[in-house]
Amino acid sequence: MSSPVTVYRWDDAGAPQLTSRTPSEIIDIMRKCLIEGYGAKQPLGWTVEFEDVTANEIVFRNKIADGGSGGYVKFLPRNGNNASGSILDMKSAMSMSDINTAHNQGYRSSIIAQVTTAVHWVLIGTSRSFYFIIRNNSAMGARRNYGENMCYVGDFAPYSPTDQCIFIATGTPDFGGDFTPTSMQAYSYTFNRVFSKRSTLAASKNALRLASIDGDGVMADYGFADGQHTFEEYARGATADRKGLYVPVSIMSKYSLNDYARNDPEGNPIPYSVRYPWARGELAGIVTEVIHRHEALPFSSWPLIESHLGHDHWAISGNGVSISTWINMVEWDYYG
Repeated sequence: MSSPVTVYRWDDAGAPQLTSRTPSEIIDIMRKCLIEGYGAKQPLGWTVEFEDVTANEIVFRNKIADGGSGGYVKFLPRNGNNASGSILDMKSAMSMSDINTAHNQGYRSSIIAQVTTAVHWVLIGTSRSFYFIIRNNSAMGARRNYGENMCYVGDFAPYSPTDQCIFIATGTPDFGGDFTPTSMQAYSYTFNRVFSKRSTLAASKNALRLASIDGDGVMADYGFADGQHTFEEYARGATADRKGLYVPVSIMSKYSLNDYARNDPEGNPIPYSVRYPWARGELAGIVTEVIHRHEALPFSSWPLIESHLGHDHWAISGNGVSISTWINMVEWDYYG
């Protein structure tokens, strides 16, 4: 099932601004994009399920009527700190009975507008999921850009059409478990970094925690990987900077497919698991080029938008890797 995409930007007419860079200000921007709309932009149709205005905590839910899972995400300032440049935490859940009670909850992840120049934001999404980017306005470059961090919230596209646990929230996919670092460099390990340099048939880190495909059972660790595996990060001798071969970004077990010594939470070897399949699904609306951009090539100022696979795509920059990962700005497929 394809869903139309809306792109919200800091420079839209009537757009909310990231001036104080507080967690509550980030939440307000998300509210405008997901719930209320602004200027000529209509909202994505999500709902606010719970909110504590005093504590700057809020719970969003995606749109069931459009095929969404009805999953929940809670945003809250780390340790209640709403000062400028402070951390905004997030956790997904399959269900919630109140703002403090979640069921089948994912790991804690985070996003931050830490540096004073990080006042530009972009939300690209549908009624089921979205990417949210915070960035300065430095040129894209090709490597070692510490100015961007982002998150993905909502449904992924499951490989099993009956998968009941498909709602996730992650902003720091290069780290496993509950996220604890506080430096901007740690946050700048964006999705582009994670989907590069794969060397094994397994996810890079256990950034996600998912229930079984039936929506029950013990939560199991998953992470992100693409199909590059042992491809070079970039071809130093390449005469062209783009080769046109793309791979999806998959949600996979953190264990290798040929690791028969590892079991799922129910004691079944990982390669044979039915309720906790080794490959769970794909992130919606994102692709990675197998041959990356050469690090010496010049690039235009941010944002970088190009046509890939027949649609405009938004380039993601990342810490320590050349440009390879792109967000579809037109439509996303959820396979259902």
